Amino acid sequence: MREGNRKVSIIRERSLNPWEMQNYLDLPGIELVPIAPEDNDVTLEDLPVMPVVVTKARERVLSLVDLATTLKYIVADRAQRRRFFPHTLARVLKGVDIVHTVDLKSKATYTAAMLKDRCGYRLVVTVWENIPFLYRQKPRWTSMRRVALEHVDLIHAVTQDAADVLAVEGVTDAPVRVVPYGVDVRRFKPGEDTRRPFFTVLFIGRQVYEKGVFELLNALRLLNMHGVKDVRLLMVGESTAEVRNTANELGISDLVEFTGFVSYADLQGMYSRADAFVLPSIPLRGWKEQYGMVLLEAMASGLPVIASRSGSIPEVVGDVAVLVGPGEYKDIAHAIRSLKDDGSLRERLRRMSRERAEMRFDARVTGARLSEMYRAL
Repeated sequence: MREGNRKVSIIRERSLNPWEMQNYLDLPGIELVPIAPEDNDVTLEDLPVMPVVVTKARERVLSLVDLATTLKYIVADRAQRRRFFPHTLARVLKGVDIVHTVDLKSKATYTAAMLKDRCGYRLVVTVWENIPFLYRQKPRWTSMRRVALEHVDLIHAVTQDAADVLAVEGVTDAPVRVVPYGVDVRRFKPGEDTRRPFFTVLFIGRQVYEKGVFELLNALRLLNMHGVKDVRLLMVGESTAEVRNTANELGISDLVEFTGFVSYADLQGMYSRADAFVLPSIPLRGWKEQYGMVLLEAMASGLPVIASRSGSIPEVVGDVAVLVGPGEYKDIAHAIRSLKDDGSLRERLRRMSRERAEMRFDARVTGARLSEMYRAL
């Protein structure tokens, strides 16, 4: 690898996003080359760094120009679509020192692994998965993961939980480095401690069963039944008819504000409206909470946190959150009432949240660790 700056390409298929990208900004000795398709989940203009945009139209043209390689791909992949813009990436990745993808069984990782020798870069793969052997659910995942492990130079585990899963699975092909992602603690910071007529509990995320939103509504209903009338719920994110109908059926729709989608640029304003943050995730057979960037944002914003004892949540929040059993709406209600009624507890957790965010999850610190990780290759 050449001396001087490392040219690093970040590929997340359609999932390139500002909350992860904030960790890669202004890294010393790193020239960043993010890559994303035109239909990226987050609008390209909302990303902190404009990516190299790959398009289906260009890929189709290149596949026809190099028809022999296209046929080879079809045969090698057993007619399955395992690759992510392979013809385009074969050109874009020339001259790149490091390609950094996510998930050992993803199309981007598989493609980067197959192009590695041809383009001459090192391959880093981020791993979030905290359920052992989940890849065995599909034979295609198993074979794609095997190819990735044959070519990867470094595995970046976001949590120790993810690193432990790799150890249980017997992964010894490449070194594993645990480097958490962080948040911009200069942007996400405590607001003024203003008096509000209601105690506002904030939820941010997908409003689906596994995020515990129905148990959260049940907890609010229970509090209301027991005479606690001054708690309000602020639900940020796209809601569903099922969630809104549940609030109506429980008779608490006037206690819940559904904001709909809020851009990442405007998210800090939501934290500043809240007195506490809650993430009551519920594990499923094939999914457990892998991290929870919202937990980092809430802690940086100085909010007391209530979260379920599930997945990697305990590792992320440490001893600064009130942990409850997954699916235990009574525990959620009790935790909300305790924070509302106990000002000293609330203030202590506010301070501890902010301190943990500054010490462990400052994006400037985590970014420096990522830069060190790259330069060690």
